Amino acid sequence: MLDGRVVGTTPYQEEFRSYGTRRVEFRLENHELLVSQIRLEQPWWQYPPFDLFTDILLPFTFHSEFTFDWELSPRGETATLEDARAAYERMQNAVENLPRDNP
Repeated sequence: MLDGRVVGTTPYQEEFRSYGTRRVEFRLENHELLVSQIRLEQPWWQYPPFDLFTDILLPFTFHSEFTFDWELSPRGETATLEDARAAYERMQNAVENLPRDNP
């Protein structure tokens, strides 16, 4: 997803009409959801007064290209309530069996 709209699968290519921050979201079965932001920086030829020359006076066009990479993490097994209780009991037993310093 790009800025809240479904755009398709990766690899993905799009021509952006403006620069700035975009929100990206990746979903893949059996993987953790990945939400991130990308920043599309305005290139030097889009700042005044350069834009006057590059947009109007030059007989050719400048292009910029942005490439971003992410790695999705496989989703771990979901712990059950009983798994959490067992882990709590193990931790509680470990704390109770800590050596105590008696001055």
